[in-house]
Amino acid sequence: MEVLPGSAARHRAVAPVNASNRPYQGVVGSYTDRVGHKHHFVIAGALVYALGAALIPLAEFAEGVFPALSTAAFGGIALPPAFFVLFAAFAVVGVVDSLRLPASMALFVEEGEYFDAVAASLSLRSIGWKVGQVAGPFTVGAIWDATSVFVAFLTAAGFIVIATGVFAAFYSLDPAPGATPAPGD
Repeated sequence: MEVLPGSAARHRAVAPVNASNRPYQGVVGSYTDRVGHKHHFVIAGALVYALGAALIPLAEFAEGVFPALSTAAFGGIALPPAFFVLFAAFAVVGVVDSLRLPASMALFVEEGEYFDAVAASLSLRSIGWKVGQVAGPFTVGAIWDATSVFVAFLTAAGFIVIATGVFAAFYSLDPAPGATPAPGD
């Protein structure tokens, strides 16, 4: 019986992000469109995302809570106890993505419509995410190497909360403009 090798274990632990995101994203997006207040969805999603990040280090204590499971299926796979904590943390992140993503995209589209530059607005959003996708893991890894997994992921969760507060403050000062049709629409 082989314990999940690194790559296979990561894929099985990260799968819940997509599995919990896909079913809800359209439903939440439609609800966001009907209800409005898209910034509330972005704020709520980001704060729960911070909770998901804070859950990741708890995998260290999973051995005392969950048993290791093995199966003869798929060539005999053993799931270590930490798998279940990581699976739950990533499921939280997937639900959060379905909460925050449609609202975030809609805010960028509305901003782009206001300035008659939807593609540019979405490109800026994409650039911001790309920077975060590189800087975030790099920084968490550096903090982890210098301190501990708890400090690293709690710092990440703290930065998410701070960034959410900055977004809420900026949005309250200058909310997204109302969408007005651009010439040619």
